[in-house]
Amino acid sequence: MQEIIGFERQISGDGACGKYALRHALLLLGIPVSQREANAATQVPPWKAIRQGTNEAEIKRGLREFGCTGLEYTGKSSRSYTAHINRCLRKGLPVIITAENDDHWAVIAGKKSRTEYYWIDSADPDVIGAWHWHDLQEWIDNDVYYGIGVQPKNKEQLDHSLVPHFSEIAQLMKDETLRQYWGYYLDDLYGGALNGETPQEFFDLYRKNIVDTICIQYPAADKETITWELKNYETVAVAHNLVPSLIELTAALTLIAVGIE
Repeated sequence: MQEIIGFERQISGDGACGKYALRHALLLLGIPVSQREANAATQVPPWKAIRQGTNEAEIKRGLREFGCTGLEYTGKSSRSYTAHINRCLRKGLPVIITAENDDHWAVIAGKKSRTEYYWIDSADPDVIGAWHWHDLQEWIDNDVYYGIGVQPKNKEQLDHSLVPHFSEIAQLMKDETLRQYWGYYLDDLYGGALNGETPQEFFDLYRKNIVDTICIQYPAADKETITWELKNYETVAVAHNLVPSLIELTAALTLIAVGIE
């Protein structure tokens, strides 16, 4: 699916931070979403986002369309707000937050330490970072705190959440290409049968066979590129605890090998 994103920056001034926050939060749960799908789910087309952004009702509508519910918090207590965020993170749920005096949306993706939180901000050049709570408070810049914990209705989806081990994921995201194309890889990984294998066992078992099969069928294919792409699929699969379909994964890599993405 060509419009599915990874963890990437928004176009400057396009007013889409709310929809990026929605998509980033869902991606943390292992749910890849395209820009077109997010527009339809929130009922916020690009022209509307530029004029007035995306509000909380539209974000919650989008979450429902993708099988999730929003666990809201509104209040003036910093302690109660951090307690709400911590409860969500312990369950593997990302939290969409307002920042910059309610003028911006971002995501809390996990904890780095007892008082440090990982954030994903589509408007920040770094996209992903970690701050202590007092720094987040300055960024939020409001007397009233608001956040939406993103909870999938299908509890099995939490098996694929990045939130509980986001400290490890943040290190992987230093690879900018992998970070930007994370959703593309993820979208190709669903559809595998559960045969008792872990994702790592799957790739250890079939890695060589996949590369050799493609190179035999397409002698002009660049083996180094195929191996590199397969490694990215493996990284995303292990991160999300997903065992792919051997046939579908080989097909996806074959399209890359022959130049059809």
